[in-house]
Amino acid sequence: MGKSRLIHNRWLAILGAVIGVGLLCVAGRNVHWREVREALAGARLFPWLLFAVAFYLAGHVVRGLRTQRLVSRDADLTLATATNVVVLGYAVNNILPARLGEIARAGMLAERTGLPVAQTLTVTLLERILDGWVLFLLLALTSFAVPMQGWMHEIMRIAAIVFFLATTGIVTVLVAPNSFIGFVSRHASRLPDNWHDRAIHTAIHVAQGLAYLRRPSQAARILGLSTIVWLFESCLFLMLFPAFHIPMHLSWAILALTVTNLGILIPSTPGFIGPFHHFCKIALMAVGVAEATAFSCAIMIHLAFFIPITLWGVGIIMWYGLELGSTIAMAQSAKQLTVAERP
Repeated sequence: MGKSRLIHNRWLAILGAVIGVGLLCVAGRNVHWREVREALAGARLFPWLLFAVAFYLAGHVVRGLRTQRLVSRDADLTLATATNVVVLGYAVNNILPARLGEIARAGMLAERTGLPVAQTLTVTLLERILDGWVLFLLLALTSFAVPMQGWMHEIMRIAAIVFFLATTGIVTVLVAPNSFIGFVSRHASRLPDNWHDRAIHTAIHVAQGLAYLRRPSQAARILGLSTIVWLFESCLFLMLFPAFHIPMHLSWAILALTVTNLGILIPSTPGFIGPFHHFCKIALMAVGVAEATAFSCAIMIHLAFFIPITLWGVGIIMWYGLELGSTIAMAQSAKQLTVAERP
């Protein structure tokens, strides 16, 4: 079983690398590199880069607050620790392929709180779905200010289908958690007793991971925090526009933010190198930015989030006495426990 998982993860990483390299080639296919070098050399980074990084890091503190709230029914987690949990996940995504940072993040959250891994993975997945809906809604609102191209409508259509199906499952568990647990129990009744018990415990932990949203006021609070996160992150894009002589239109920044982040949902290369540049470039070109300038801006936006978060994540690993190898092992352990979690 362990060997098959290793092979599966290896092929997933290879597939992600192929996708990432392919999109990087597409992004740079028609670019005039001399113009890109000139745009980067002529960029007025001060003080815009500092503002961009500050907004982006502030957004991670809000992410930490959201995580803290989502586990508050079962764990007393400080804002600093919750923020570090979130940042670690992003940092590992920058280092490892195929979004393994999500698994590492759930593993560290379980280690810091003592909650079951199935519950922390549910919280992580819930945050991703909430992020997806906020991005979708922001893109939809932006369509009133920015002319939408056909491929943008296709992104919105695919995102709506994916997030609707995921939300249907979440709402079902929220509205009828006991029915969900009973459903799992009935369908696991033919399994050996130990597997049946594990399935029930996993179902219980999944329901607990969503429990904070049962009160409408709390659900609204989480949705509000999710919106603030992405408005802060849109400022990462907006603040770097003047450095490349791009007008500071918030609608343009939100368009680039939403298209880029919906585009990189597919597991790919470490740090989303390739997909990020491709989707950010085509979003900026859609509002009339020259290709070389759009690509240069995408490079700088990527560096503005990649370097600070990776350094912060490395500091977290050192602060908590974790080595990168143990973080990876934590991620692998989390994946195994999602398949068969012991009571």
